[in-house]
Amino acid sequence: MDSAMQQDNKNSVKDTHHCQLGVSHEDNDELVEVWGDTVSFPALLKSILIGAVLSISCFYLSKWLLGQWVEDKNLAHAYSMLCGLLGCILSGFICSILFKPKREILESNNESMEWFDTLIKQWEMEEKSIGSVHDLPEKIVQELKELNLYDAFVEHARQSKPSGGK
Repeated sequence: MDSAMQQDNKNSVKDTHHCQLGVSHEDNDELVEVWGDTVSFPALLKSILIGAVLSISCFYLSKWLLGQWVEDKNLAHAYSMLCGLLGCILSGFICSILFKPKREILESNNESMEWFDTLIKQWEMEEKSIGSVHDLPEKIVQELKELNLYDAFVEHARQSKPSGGK
């Protein structure tokens, strides 16, 4: 993907989500899109290398060790493959520690709630109900408050009550 297309994609993401992407300690040319996410290309290459080396090493080391202790070679091979998968998981954990996110999504405080109104209208057109905010468990209410969505749901419930109260 060339740099002009990357910039167009980044601009469309900004426009769609009403947010700003701030890149820290990286040049924009080092960012690539993989599976719908923006990642640092050097960190991606290092992660692939770490993952390949660690998973293959775990596979062959366990194959060698189990080959000495287990009589059934098919069983040793199957467990070696399992150890290789554990190596993949371990490499993912290591890479998540080594390579922190290179971008931050900053949302403005004065962002409109047009997207919320559009979503509510779509649900109403599909004849879906959002239910009552007061019926939610406390944990969900707390999450809604952290996301600054609780007040929007309460306001929607307050506005929709007079029309449905007959």
